Amino acid sequence: MNNFDLSVVIPTFRELENIRVLCPWIARVTSRAGLRTQIVVVDDDTADGTEQWARSSHDWISDRTQFRFISRRTVRGLVTAWQHGVSQASADTIVIMDADLCHDPDYLPIMFKALAGHDMIIGSRYLPGRLAHMPDKNWLAVVLSRLAQHLCRFVLRLPYRDLSHSFRMFRRCGGADALQRVLCRGNAAMVEHIYLLHQAGGRIAEIPVSYGKRIHGKTKLRVGREGLGLLGTLLRLRFRRPDNIDTVGFSYEQA
Repeated sequence: MNNFDLSVVIPTFRELENIRVLCPWIARVTSRAGLRTQIVVVDDDTADGTEQWARSSHDWISDRTQFRFISRRTVRGLVTAWQHGVSQASADTIVIMDADLCHDPDYLPIMFKALAGHDMIIGSRYLPGRLAHMPDKNWLAVVLSRLAQHLCRFVLRLPYRDLSHSFRMFRRCGGADALQRVLCRGNAAMVEHIYLLHQAGGRIAEIPVSYGKRIHGKTKLRVGREGLGLLGTLLRLRFRRPDNIDTVGFSYEQA
């Protein structure tokens, strides 16, 4: 199967127990929706059995689903994993997801339909009238996240409610191109991704999603470090000259 409707890119680092649940879940949901799906897992050389599991046979792989595993031996980092996985994806529509089960695959068909006429769909936790419920985060992390959203919107003059959420679907021409131009190496990369696409004229929309709870393993997020990275990214984007902003090309198709 060479033609895919959707490529799902998932970076992993010590996520074996979660990824073995997530991948079959994605395959079931997208198959029921009639989507031909490619799942691309990019692992940063995890010594937890992830590669052994990935290389074994899987009964959830069908004629509508392809599973591809990429192990990076010398390079590590979430953002470069996104970029590498997206560069290896085959479909014209790509979604990036976390491996920790906080992103619900049941939203994938909804996002796919919503992408019609847009370049990116953000799975948003903060749409007006909707209080984000994030059981995997303590109250301080939730408050800081909401404050960060307000700061990003104010500094970058963007209208979107959830700029930092990594659960997003986009077209290869536009959204994927913008991701490859991202310079930030922390979670602020998601903000920069949206900013670059928005500045280039990309059409971005949000749909409400629920944020789940990690079942296995521990989060790799470091709030203090990520906060400093976000401030640095905002200053860099806000005060650089407009003619230094890369443009990306677009071709629109109705999904």
